[in-house]
Amino acid sequence: MNNVMQRVASSVAVAVFGSLNATAAAQLMADRGSLLSTGANALPQITEATQHGPAGLVGIYQQLNMNVTTQTYDNGFYIVALMSAGGALLALLLRSGKAKAAGGPVHVEV
Repeated sequence: MNNVMQRVASSVAVAVFGSLNATAAAQLMADRGSLLSTGANALPQITEATQHGPAGLVGIYQQLNMNVTTQTYDNGFYIVALMSAGGALLALLLRSGKAKAAGGPVHVEV
């Protein structure tokens, strides 16, 4: 039963962190993509890339996608590291040592 619970907990954790990463990546892509404006406020590199059409923007898109993916994995790592540190601190609060004897023999039915 313990093995089953470990597998269920790990699969749920993978699903939760996967959806967290996907949501964070979508939000970061929307935020950073909106900063790449065209028009009078555009960076010179973007203006030059738009003159070459959609093929000119592929490099900027790939760089943006790579930056967002890296930031998403970094954020996920920090969240898991903080949760692990919190779990380790909570584990220090657990009792240690032998259990106190409560009395005579105990009858256990099987």
